[in-house]
Amino acid sequence: MAWEALFYETLSGRKPVAKFLRGLSAQAHGKCVKYIAMLQEHGRLLPAQYLEKVRGELWALRPEFGGNEYRIIFFHDDVSKKFVVVHAIQKTSQRIPEDDISTAESRMDDWNERQKIH
Repeated sequence: MAWEALFYETLSGRKPVAKFLRGLSAQAHGKCVKYIAMLQEHGRLLPAQYLEKVRGELWALRPEFGGNEYRIIFFHDDVSKKFVVVHAIQKTSQRIPEDDISTAESRMDDWNERQKIH
């Protein structure tokens, strides 16, 4: 089954994950986009080398390029049946920093709240 992946968008129209990805080298950008495409194709059935549970409803894709590790954090929106990519980072420590998890959770909560309005 194919899924759709959407980038989180703020009320003002900013897409922070898209901006993060545009700031990467062409090769790193390509690798991250490839992982998102694999998520769209396979969903959360991807092997652990590609995917990890972050916390609660949040999951992360685990691309790596040139010795740099990235985390693309997303959740599954049950209403729209889509994956919503809410945050992305270049990993600099063993664990995803708490501030980044909080940002992802805040964006997920914002997305879910705005979906109730529609």
